[in-house]
Amino acid sequence: MGCVGAHTKEPGGAIAFWGNGTLRQSIDLRQRRVNISIVTRGINFGGEWPKLHVRLDSRIVGSITVDSCMLTEYTLHAEVPNPGTMILEVALVNYVGTPGRPLASRNVLVQNIVARPA
Repeated sequence: MGCVGAHTKEPGGAIAFWGNGTLRQSIDLRQRRVNISIVTRGINFGGEWPKLHVRLDSRIVGSITVDSCMLTEYTLHAEVPNPGTMILEVALVNYVGTPGRPLASRNVLVQNIVARPA
């Protein structure tokens, strides 16, 4: 999975975003309906939790508010207009924070992403 934006790769492969950024992967979906599960945790900052947009081929298919500081699985149900090979993206879109102080910012750690037929 490729990453764009301010991030670090944690031991075990999780990706921590310290700024707005995107995880991107080519996937092969053969079904019209898909469940996209994301195991993640976030840090609330300024009274707001991190928000992730989930896109298939640049089209937003859902959004998740990561409202837990404990690893939690969030699942979206999406319609795939043209099954086949496409790009799955998960993007942190509402980063706010203090540079150099990761606990004084709204950030997110993504441990796992899985897309399955619904």
